[in-house]
Amino acid sequence: MLLDRMLSSIGLFRDRNCIIIYDDVSGDASNLEEQISLLMPKAILCLGKSKSWLFQAPEQIPILTTYHPAELLRDGSLKRKAFEDMKILMECLVKRDQDYASKVKELLRRYAASDEVFAARMQGYLA
Repeated sequence: MLLDRMLSSIGLFRDRNCIIIYDDVSGDASNLEEQISLLMPKAILCLGKSKSWLFQAPEQIPILTTYHPAELLRDGSLKRKAFEDMKILMECLVKRDQDYASKVKELLRRYAASDEVFAARMQGYLA
């Protein structure tokens, strides 16, 4: 549930525009690389102490890493950093996908209308 909330805060939803692949890249990453080359995602978000450096995505796909939701539940002080990481992911996606950019801007405006703290954090993105 926390992962879904993190993703939805930047306009990503499993049933619409986001794919979650559960794969451990601690050993052979060829299966993961094959999935990436088939899906050609606009960005890749690795969670936790992932070994993102063990696999190669096509050069044009940004790879970002943030805390795993279980880690955030154990240590709530990490949530702000994870939120900043999600904003970086959002920036990457906005630059790469105009349709996403317009939808996420409208979503952020709706969130901001009902949450002053959120509005303050996202001020630069709502202009």
